[in-house]
Amino acid sequence: MLIEAKKIFKSFGVGKSKVDALRGIDLYVGEKSFLAIMGKSGCGKTTLINVLATLISPDSGEYYFDGVLINSCDENKKAELKRRQLSVIFQQYNLIDELNVKNNIILPLVFDKKQFDQSYLERIVSDLGIEDVLKKFPAELSGGEKQRVAIARALLITPKVILADEPTGNLDHENAGKVMELLRNCVNIYGSTVIMVTHDIDMASYADQILRMSDGGIDGVR
Repeated sequence: MLIEAKKIFKSFGVGKSKVDALRGIDLYVGEKSFLAIMGKSGCGKTTLINVLATLISPDSGEYYFDGVLINSCDENKKAELKRRQLSVIFQQYNLIDELNVKNNIILPLVFDKKQFDQSYLERIVSDLGIEDVLKKFPAELSGGEKQRVAIARALLITPKVILADEPTGNLDHENAGKVMELLRNCVNIYGSTVIMVTHDIDMASYADQILRMSDGGIDGVR
């Protein structure tokens, strides 16, 4: 099993202001699969994604990534995981305004002091239809183009897992559908596992399974 989360609890605040965001979550996700996580705002789905992305630590429980207990890893090990095996796609794209598209895409490998595979880069940008915007800057791109650049950046490190938090939240329906087809291809063609948070059932229908959350727990999976 690629992702194993066992009895994950996470709360924020103290005393009367304490909020239990995750209440004993158990989650198991295999290789080359696509899981959509759905639920109302405040149900804990983004908190769960942030735990899986190692952006926050659970209060208790065990989180295994490809057999490694993440709870016991130091910050350097977690950073290495995010540079080499785990990519995150955000709703707000998180592109660097001062860098052109190509440099935004290769940035994770620059941080990791690794050379990128030019032929693989060319394949990705061709598949995503952004080969004509490599010299442009984020301010010159549409929302759909920015999200495709973010997906290219995620794919370039050949991640085992891609975590996507509302990746179509800022897009119109047509561009949202295109992004979902691209995420589907991340699984079918590139062999990554995708775990995506969404509130849109049409977007969730691209996934192999849909997990529904409420009040920090899992209601069911279908």
